[in-house]
Amino acid sequence: MMSSVVASGRWWRRPEFSKVVSVLLLGQFLSFILALLTFTSSFSANLGLNSPVTLGLFGYLALTMVYGSILLYRRHELVIPWYWYALIAFFDVQGNYLFNSAYYFTSITSVALLDCWTIAWVILFTWIFLGTKYSLWVIPFT
Repeated sequence: MMSSVVASGRWWRRPEFSKVVSVLLLGQFLSFILALLTFTSSFSANLGLNSPVTLGLFGYLALTMVYGSILLYRRHELVIPWYWYALIAFFDVQGNYLFNSAYYFTSITSVALLDCWTIAWVILFTWIFLGTKYSLWVIPFT
């Protein structure tokens, strides 16, 4: 049986719909920025420039502007102490350094394939070391 909201054709006015759309648009915006950074890294490697840390800086600035402004606007407090964020940022910078350095030794296709495997390795390592439970039946936005 269809609900009255769906039957009346006003499903786009529901608050859940606008929340999902805003999250999708923000994700697409960040994916576009990451694609630009990948192209820039590959292009600079083809030109012979060697500046992987500087290339990652623009991505961090973009993430800081987007998520930092959201955090300040909503006046959220930090979930964990600041020094854990600093430690995670240090390891992330090292990973991005290696990621951007890979363009000097191989093509954009192989780097993209290696980057896609990162998600699988993170899932595996968090399952082994942190005991994270994953499910195919996760219900988002509940």
